Amino acid sequence: MKKHLLACGLVVAVSAPLFAQTGSTVREDRIWNYIYVSSTDCVYAPTPMDGFRFDGTTEWKGRKYLIFRDNEGNDLGHLRQEGGKVYLALEYYIDGDIPGSQEVETPDEVLLYDFDAKPGESYLTMPYGQEFYGELAETTVTDAYSIEVNGETFRCQEVDIKIDDNTDHFTFVEGIGSLDGYISEPAGLPAMPSIYSNSIHLATWNTPDGDILFKLSDINPRGLTVNEAQVWNYTVETLSEGKTVASVSDSGYHFKGLVREDGRPYLQFRNGDDEVMALMRQDGENVYLHLDKDMQEQMKYLHLIYNEGESYQEPLTEVLLYASDVAAGNYYNSISYLSADGDATDFMLYDIEISESFPQRVGVVDFNMQKIPGDISIVSRAGMSRGYLHRPQPFMEESDSPCTVALLESLTFNNIYPFYTREDFSSAVNGVHGVKSQKTDISYSGGVVIAADGAEVAVYDMAGKRLAQGRGSLSTDNLQPGVYIVKAAAAALKITVK
Repeated sequence: MKKHLLACGLVVAVSAPLFAQTGSTVREDRIWNYIYVSSTDCVYAPTPMDGFRFDGTTEWKGRKYLIFRDNEGNDLGHLRQEGGKVYLALEYYIDGDIPGSQEVETPDEVLLYDFDAKPGESYLTMPYGQEFYGELAETTVTDAYSIEVNGETFRCQEVDIKIDDNTDHFTFVEGIGSLDGYISEPAGLPAMPSIYSNSIHLATWNTPDGDILFKLSDINPRGLTVNEAQVWNYTVETLSEGKTVASVSDSGYHFKGLVREDGRPYLQFRNGDDEVMALMRQDGENVYLHLDKDMQEQMKYLHLIYNEGESYQEPLTEVLLYASDVAAGNYYNSISYLSADGDATDFMLYDIEISESFPQRVGVVDFNMQKIPGDISIVSRAGMSRGYLHRPQPFMEESDSPCTVALLESLTFNNIYPFYTREDFSSAVNGVHGVKSQKTDISYSGGVVIAADGAEVAVYDMAGKRLAQGRGSLSTDNLQPGVYIVKAAAAALKITVK
């Protein structure tokens, strides 16, 4: 993490009046809990950072600001708010002109968020903090919408932030700020990921009493599979006689760019080289794939076969890929690709039969898990465990010759933080939030939870709220009778407190 952030960091501007109002972002009656993710050699280690809040006021250049502090009371920035605009005071930057790609006279403050801005509108901001020494960046709103969470309406924005030649995508939520960075530092991610990188992500937004009013999974954004905030990373395996003989990474798949085809809006699904692979859209729980001309001709051919020569009058321009609300025991019709590297028209029609359907929690993100025959999983927001998002592979050709299969390796936010991995696909079981069935190094006896090797251990209720935390051992004497989940390192254990 940037060393200066926890020591003395940024200042954020708060508007007059300083008391909380509906829709207010700069307020003293809320708690921000974050996840700090460090990466060494591509091994990601998330660490909770709870208890960030606004506490106390200050004045600068005739304006009043609220002070944003971490859980140790360190000053991270001074903010104020006017209507839908949130400003950052620039006490720490007043030393001559602000350097960077856009030279301006030294301002007293800078605009961090403008929740009144419409799609297509831009403004200059300074999101990356002192490490960039005040370099101004262009923030462009690409989408604006509202969501309802726990009876409260939140205005949301999808934005692109550009510094020099680098552009990153972020989600802003009024009342909360950025989902990827402190509220005082909206773009808390490096412009380009590396094997050594750190990042900050919102976990939950609470009342001082601990009631969760908003969590990361409430947006993501809008719970959609088809969205521009996620990146899909795959491993393509070559199989021969049932054994893996080669394995290569194929990472960086993402959505970017809206187009209209046949009167419908589609997002472009692109590979790591930014090449367009498919057009997809989402309507409620249903995800659709647009059929190009070659695929339409193939679909006509398949329709004749499956419907005993009956042709259809209107060309089929799209096909249903995923339906996450289909319950166990039901099915829906879709397509399956026969190989990872085959022709675009190398697919067949089939009925996806849902054998199991249950919720699953990974970290602070909620998913819906569906199981289909062949030990294959379909996960909301992620797609199928076998095959690319736009090219699911539940079936493969039976052949003695080598064939290929694409496996989802991880789903990430902005290509930094993997919040869903292949392990989550393969080890999830039916039950409360998908507690993994694995050999555990945690034992429970006589009111004490013990974690081997002095690891950090935490106790969660069945809603996923952390109730207690410690190292090595942890007493459960203060817990009410009931069922809880205990986690330490990669292990998890379900316990019953009597």
